Amino acid sequence: MYGNSDTPLSMQLVWSLYDHIPEEVQDAGEPIYYWYQSKRADHDHEPPTRSVRRRDDAPDHVLTVVVDALRPDHVPSVGMPFDTAIAPSTWTFPSVTSMHTGVYPSEHGAAAHTRPDADEYAMPRQVEDRPTLPAELEAAGYDTYGGFAFVVPFTALRGWYGTHRLYGNDLAEDLFEDYISWRSGRERTFGYVHLGDLHTPIEVPDEYFEGRNVDTDVFEELQPCVEFDGCENCRRLQRERFARYRAAHDYVEDQLRRLLSVVGDDTLVVVVGDHGEGQGEHYERANRITDSRPNGGSGYRGNVGHGGTPFDVVARVPVGVSTPDAFAGSDDDLLPEGGWPSLVDLAPTILDATVEESLLADEATGRRWQEPIPADRTAVCEAARFGVERKAAYRGDSKVIRSEADDVTYTAEVGRSEPGERFRTIPTREREELLASLPDSWEEFDVTQSVSPAVERRLKKLGYR
Repeated sequence: MYGNSDTPLSMQLVWSLYDHIPEEVQDAGEPIYYWYQSKRADHDHEPPTRSVRRRDDAPDHVLTVVVDALRPDHVPSVGMPFDTAIAPSTWTFPSVTSMHTGVYPSEHGAAAHTRPDADEYAMPRQVEDRPTLPAELEAAGYDTYGGFAFVVPFTALRGWYGTHRLYGNDLAEDLFEDYISWRSGRERTFGYVHLGDLHTPIEVPDEYFEGRNVDTDVFEELQPCVEFDGCENCRRLQRERFARYRAAHDYVEDQLRRLLSVVGDDTLVVVVGDHGEGQGEHYERANRITDSRPNGGSGYRGNVGHGGTPFDVVARVPVGVSTPDAFAGSDDDLLPEGGWPSLVDLAPTILDATVEESLLADEATGRRWQEPIPADRTAVCEAARFGVERKAAYRGDSKVIRSEADDVTYTAEVGRSEPGERFRTIPTREREELLASLPDSWEEFDVTQSVSPAVERRLKKLGYR
């Protein structure tokens, strides 16, 4: 994946010439690159060396669909029950790693992206020393499949599945079609499909833009301000950005309904976001925290896009769980009840429904949703992209957001049933306890400093600059 000593010499020679290749040729060659990386990941996959006993009542098929950048106030209407949960991080790499390992970014180490003064791309190193959800299920006899609409989740999970499919921001319908084809004829499967339709740059069929009256030319006509400051220009871009987002959400809903109509009767299905998406909310507060943007995706510093300050629209996501033959919503036993759920709970919950015992469950910070979550449970969201670390903690009806480097603390009231925080003073004791629950700052960033030109080019298109 990276342009370093692990990359074959032939590929290193290609990268050395990459910047001299015309852009249209680079575009034409991207599918070959994605095919090569998919096959290389398949080759690098190491099957488990131990066996895990499958539960007698375990479902034959398990599918997790991650809708990247899914806001908590945009719960998909697809005929299955939903709740919300706190994402481990505000961007993809650390969040999906936590979803696969059952521990927070500060525990698995794959969290950092860029320093405030960074002038080059840097990606976290992949976690290598922890049990993972697909490995545990493969040890129990499940064939495993990972489908990735874009490169970031693939980079985090590369080699963890028996079969990998990497795409260049392809549509949900293409990923679902390939997944259905792959699982046909297989007795037991675990699939992970990561959609990019809500992630910048949003590109869905024109009829969905037309249905939302999206002005597709506005982003070429108007240049964004460096900071989202509420000016008329900012507000117009915000409206059109949100319209594009909602059009893409309409498209994803349609594709999810079609998928569930095919696999719904015999599959444990989880539909979840890996983090949310800001649309300019709380920009005054966001602009008080050090941020190394603007970048190609959001155009602004502050809470536009994701990866920055963990306000609720970014830190909280919808999560839907449906068991076989239960898509009318009659069986929501696996949805969380009680205190704040976290996506670090996802792997322990799936494993409890499928296997008798698990190394991952033994080591996980996450709790299984088959049992009520204690009311005093603290759920944490960590961010270290686009500048300084900023972290949030939720417990009961209180929340804190903290940037240690900027010495900025925000306190708010929050509720499980209604997304969005209400900024106000909370009791001193609760404030201090929540601040004490936040993980320590990372002493150093565990990153690889070199990515291939093809990855760098794709990251620019996705807004990682």
